[in-house]
Amino acid sequence: MHKFALAIGAILGLSSACAPESIDLDLGTTTPDDGGGAVGARESGARVLSDVSAPLQGDGAKGRGGAAGSSAEDAGTGGALADGFIAEDAPSRNDAAFDHAIGVDAKGPDAPAAMDAAVHDAKDARADLGGPDASAPRDGAGGNDAPPSVDAGGADADAVVLLETCAEVRQCARASGGTGAVCLRGASATARASSEPLLACEGDACAAPCRNAYALGACNACLLLACPAAFVGCARQSGCGDGVLATDTEECDDGNVEDRDACTAACTRARCGDGRVHDGQEACDDGNRIDTDACLTSCRRAVCGDGIVWTGVEGCDDGNQSGGDGCSAVCLIESCGNAVLDPGEECDEGASNRDEAPCLPTCRANRCGDGKTCRGDGCGARLGTVVEQCDDGNDSSSDACVKGCRSAVCGDGYVRDGAETCDDGNDDAFDRCGDCVPAAGHLLITEIVTRPTGAEFIEIFNPTLFSVALSDFLLSDSHLYYEVASGTFTTASGSDFAARFPEGAELEPGGYAVVALGNASGGSQSFAAAYGKTPDYELRPAANQATDDPAVANMVPVGSSSIGASASLTDGGEPVVLFSYRGGDLVSDVDYLFYGTASVSNAMVDKSGVAMGASTYLPDTPVTTQHAMAAPGEAGSLHRCVYGEAHETAVQGNGIGGHDETSEDVTAAFALATTTSGRTPGAPPPAGICP
Repeated sequence: MHKFALAIGAILGLSSACAPESIDLDLGTTTPDDGGGAVGARESGARVLSDVSAPLQGDGAKGRGGAAGSSAEDAGTGGALADGFIAEDAPSRNDAAFDHAIGVDAKGPDAPAAMDAAVHDAKDARADLGGPDASAPRDGAGGNDAPPSVDAGGADADAVVLLETCAEVRQCARASGGTGAVCLRGASATARASSEPLLACEGDACAAPCRNAYALGACNACLLLACPAAFVGCARQSGCGDGVLATDTEECDDGNVEDRDACTAACTRARCGDGRVHDGQEACDDGNRIDTDACLTSCRRAVCGDGIVWTGVEGCDDGNQSGGDGCSAVCLIESCGNAVLDPGEECDEGASNRDEAPCLPTCRANRCGDGKTCRGDGCGARLGTVVEQCDDGNDSSSDACVKGCRSAVCGDGYVRDGAETCDDGNDDAFDRCGDCVPAAGHLLITEIVTRPTGAEFIEIFNPTLFSVALSDFLLSDSHLYYEVASGTFTTASGSDFAARFPEGAELEPGGYAVVALGNASGGSQSFAAAYGKTPDYELRPAANQATDDPAVANMVPVGSSSIGASASLTDGGEPVVLFSYRGGDLVSDVDYLFYGTASVSNAMVDKSGVAMGASTYLPDTPVTTQHAMAAPGEAGSLHRCVYGEAHETAVQGNGIGGHDETSEDVTAAFALATTTSGRTPGAPPPAGICP
């Protein structure tokens, strides 16, 4: 607990000086309704910002090979961070790296006292890491004159991984006033993947009860209604269900995941209005504070004689089941249906009273939310009615019938449970929520051109909310790309490649990076000659008798010969893989597309069960069930048309965040342009290409 408190202080202190200005998660500030947030959450259409974690951004996140300083302490810290995430790659050095990062000894006897001073100690942490407070540069490892995102130190020192679980990120967000952005920058990939949707949902639906001075029960009750899957997953990480009460994150813990007893699966005490029926204590629980539906606010079922008019079912309820007093034994107005507006009636059209008419058989107006669909003559014209497409009798906008009694559709601004994971109220496929699927939380391959030789390129796009350090990523056209990790990758007949983006390269949110597979300019053919502009990167700067263009950065080989002398994209078919690797046994898939026809030398990716060092790859999708796009041909190009990955397995995969990138149905995500006018390097697909 002391160590975690120091982590929050370190992250907040470091970020105040090091983080880019105005990082905006667009978490919202919607205040929930009086019913614990149920209505507000349902109507807000809580956003999910990313389906999987974005890779850690900034060079500090990966610790460039021990460049944190020149002293023995600094070198040890750099080594602890060099090969990737602290938790996975350097467990024995985790504490040392952590203590060095925050500038205090979290394990000493003064650790509790140091908790209060964590933010002040962050200045020392910045100095140790070569940040802007350092008095002088350390042998090129940072300092005041170091450019952003160079080897270790510099402005990205705050990206050291300090938070490794969703629960820790959430606690950090509360301590920082609920902003979330600062804490996500210091989170591991796994922690970010689970916590970012939760923080977005908190901001949308539960802003008030989830700030740092919140009441745990009120916040959790709201979250359980607004975003149960995200929150319950976070609660599991914090130990909920282990039978041990964690007073800072749990109201109760009975050692099980049963939702119908006194302690819910999220370790909150069962209470009326939490949307879970407590066996033996509640007859119903619909999670709202409405007394005129089937479940009263006391969690009793509505019945005739309870004194509350059940909308759409009862015309009256005088608290008894006796007739002759104006309200019948079945709670209908006794004069209803005589075509005379008698006392107690809102309307009476006699024989025309019907469930689909403006006036119901109960002599109540047919209003949205009463469970009766008004679609007959006069609906929308009389008695305050509207023409309804549906009416499910509730106020939820997360089901098939949304606010206003309209049928749920993608683009209506409401997230439909089980059918949508986001809905931003528009039909733009290229924003943060396209086709009601959130944009991927990682880089994507978005355009490929294979012909002619001088015009070949691969385009990638950053759909996330953060700048991404490209030097963590590599491109390859070989199904054996993963051999990069063992140092045994070779090109096939000199035509394959595996190349890393250069150190210091970054891709801003919403930005494109275009890699020319030949030379950028000059020579007999070039990218510049084909498109009238230079690419962002070139793979073979001396191709086509060209001279290396000094204005265009070169892709970097992995080892001595990972870029073949004739490296290019095969016209007939081959894989294009974007992956991440900074050390260790395994690479992490980021995006994958196969086009054309597979062959022995250009096979689909399948590294299932391949052992690399002490590690083994999880199963990829069998090649017999993988999808392939058509080869683009002489004048064509392949364009990604959506930035989400709905047609992809999201668990137990070899991809970043646990996805199986080989499972994506690229035929649903990509489109083929057949003319050179359809090629748009560094820009979205042209109009008319995507459906």
